[in-house]
Amino acid sequence: MGTTQLYDKTESYNHKRHREFELSNREFAFRIRQRFPKSLTKEFLLVDLVNNVDQLAEA
Repeated sequence: MGTTQLYDKTESYNHKRHREFELSNREFAFRIRQRFPKSLTKEFLLVDLVNNVDQLAEA
């Protein structure tokens, strides 16, 4: 999308936990996703980007 914004939080998809925490001055966010592929594909990343476009820092 051409964005150069750097985010200070790392997000991780998983099946069990949904929480945010800080470790060594870095923020981590675990998000529950019921279905995601074992190996990421360009198609999955594109659909995920479109689904989460409202979370981008740039307008």
